[in-house]
Amino acid sequence: MERNEKIWESVIVIVLIGIIICLLTPIVQAIIFTSKVSSTETSAENLVNTVEILYAKANMSTQVSFPFIVIFDKGNYTIYSQTEKNIINETINFEGKLPEAGAIIMYNDGTMSASNLTFGDVICNQRPNNNMKCKRS
Repeated sequence: MERNEKIWESVIVIVLIGIIICLLTPIVQAIIFTSKVSSTETSAENLVNTVEILYAKANMSTQVSFPFIVIFDKGNYTIYSQTEKNIINETINFEGKLPEAGAIIMYNDGTMSASNLTFGDVICNQRPNNNMKCKRS
């Protein structure tokens, strides 16, 4: 009789642990994704600042005109000044992962925008004079 009680107690404990895990899994996943979006947002903001520094460095050695555009494609990038491609020899010194797609644009009034910066399943956008907004794609 005592052995059967121990088996039932074990089964009940295992079932309760399973229920708790089922309830907590979506909560933990949401927390993980929210932190991923937040860190991606910070990374995208830092990338915009890096492009602004890139423009300043390039403008010291060459006359760079607006709009100054950096287009990202599969982890690589192409720099445009107006419509001229690769007009500078500067590189983006960015420690984070470059986006798989998207663009950063600097306008003649000094404002910056980011369009569809894609980092895995997170896409970030920033309109001039606004904060970066990221969401799941």
